[in-house]
Amino acid sequence: MASGPWEIAFITRANNDDGEPQLRVIKGKTYNNRAGVKEETEPRWLEPVAVNGTTFDLVQNWDQLSLPPTVSGKTLGAFLRRLPYWQELIKEYEARGEWLRPYSFRDTFSVRAHSFNISDTNIAQAMGHTVEVHHRSYRTSEWKAVRSAFAQAS
Repeated sequence: MASGPWEIAFITRANNDDGEPQLRVIKGKTYNNRAGVKEETEPRWLEPVAVNGTTFDLVQNWDQLSLPPTVSGKTLGAFLRRLPYWQELIKEYEARGEWLRPYSFRDTFSVRAHSFNISDTNIAQAMGHTVEVHHRSYRTSEWKAVRSAFAQAS
């Protein structure tokens, strides 16, 4: 599920149109459109994408997560940097020449969703932004997938 740090305060569990529990961002984010006019995105349902085969039961466990009371990019980063597991991940990524940051969660969501051949439009909608922002701001593939796709095309 892809939400930004500030949105965490506005995530709630609710039943979707099919009567199933799902996480929902109940407040849209404000942004300036191309004309410089402030607009707000619509509230949206969060869609799970499995990472290494699991969605971590986030819908069921949402109320049990110990998140900082006020979440911004800065507080989320500080919170994560204190976690031993996050410290291990940072070392692992640095060894591969990559940079791990809190927004890596959104990049991971994007990469995984693209690997399932979900359309750019649907991924951008699920992440709460436009296709243009998506292409400009997020990873859409990993080198392993790129290599595999070209090997299959040969």
